[in-house]
Amino acid sequence: MDPSGLNILIVIIILLMLSAIFSASETAYSSISLIRLKTFVEDDKPGANKALKLAENFNETITTILVGNNIVNILQASLATIFFDRLDPRYGVLYSTVIITVVILIFGEILPKNYAKKNVEKVALTIAPFLTFLNYTFKPLTYCFVKLNSELLKRYEEEQLPTVTEDELMAIVENIEVEGVIGEEEKELIHSAIEFEDTIIEEIYTPRTDVVAIDINMNEKQIKEIILKYHFSRIPVYDRTIDNIIGIIYEKDYLAEIVEGKDVSDIRDLIRPPLFVSKNMRVSELLRLFKRDNIHIAIVLDEYGGTLGIVTMEDVFEVLVGEIWDEYDDVPELVKVVSDEEFIVDALCDITDFFENYLHLKVPEDAENDDIGVWVYNRLPSLPNINDSFDYEGFKFEVMKIENNRIIKIRVAKIKENIEE
Repeated sequence: MDPSGLNILIVIIILLMLSAIFSASETAYSSISLIRLKTFVEDDKPGANKALKLAENFNETITTILVGNNIVNILQASLATIFFDRLDPRYGVLYSTVIITVVILIFGEILPKNYAKKNVEKVALTIAPFLTFLNYTFKPLTYCFVKLNSELLKRYEEEQLPTVTEDELMAIVENIEVEGVIGEEEKELIHSAIEFEDTIIEEIYTPRTDVVAIDINMNEKQIKEIILKYHFSRIPVYDRTIDNIIGIIYEKDYLAEIVEGKDVSDIRDLIRPPLFVSKNMRVSELLRLFKRDNIHIAIVLDEYGGTLGIVTMEDVFEVLVGEIWDEYDDVPELVKVVSDEEFIVDALCDITDFFENYLHLKVPEDAENDDIGVWVYNRLPSLPNINDSFDYEGFKFEVMKIENNRIIKIRVAKIKENIEE
């Protein structure tokens, strides 16, 4: 081999290395997370600033990479043809075509891209200075390509899809929980935060049958008994019917009047204006209203203007963090385990939790994330009565306690098969 042939071979090897760098860069910058890069910048990692700028200007960066890769691959093919033509003028073109195709495919594409896929951040940070230099070098050329590309895409522009859908984000959270990056409680909190925007008041409000309220026409003794018995910080006040809510009385205002020895026989001067909201309002919008007006309770109305119930700031927070109990709440025992095959269940128990953790069954398709009491109520053919029951997946669900047509306690027991001898 003459010296010129050796020089050509050395140049081909250098071009092959550049091809590998471009291919690895393409994979790395197509996969890199901007969030991760911003974290690296905050940590002052070498190359992070340059890598972030390259990733943020991805169209320009990918154009530089593709232009550079095509240039070095074309040069490789041309030099390989010259090199093999000198070795064998008859079959040199054939040799160069086959050999350079295989070499570029393996060493210039497959291997570097697989490596970059497994080491995205490392490759992106390492190559960032080199790509930044090329970006400036190819600036006039890449500008023309980017401009042409944007003009062509405008003609076929489709609706911009989100980078990550809500379901995909949920799946990501599930995966990082499995990998041990976050714990179960953190995962649940993230899920709740994602679902928060879609939650409406109808899903969280307290129904009117459970609302403690004061009739403005009650005497002083009756009003005092209600306030001191329930210790609610805010209580709705109505005039003759709960469908006519006229205000909210704050426990602290009422007790302050008593401490000061003032007459509290007429509470009209103590009640504050109520906030009325629709059951279809999003909880996120309700939270904005609470913050704007500096209040913690709202009256939920139906489509006819009647009172459906109330919703509080605590209800909103419970969407995110789960049940909150204060010092006056009687914390119920939601599930009493009688045996491995028998349970006494509070109607407020979450049906998903009970079915998955106690019965080890799939949640019924008609459950719709209900409390178990709601699900049992909907399965009964009429208003519930004590001892009403039905069978489901080998278990008997029996109503044990009711109040005002509302199910309070349910007995769930494994159905024992009768074995005839």
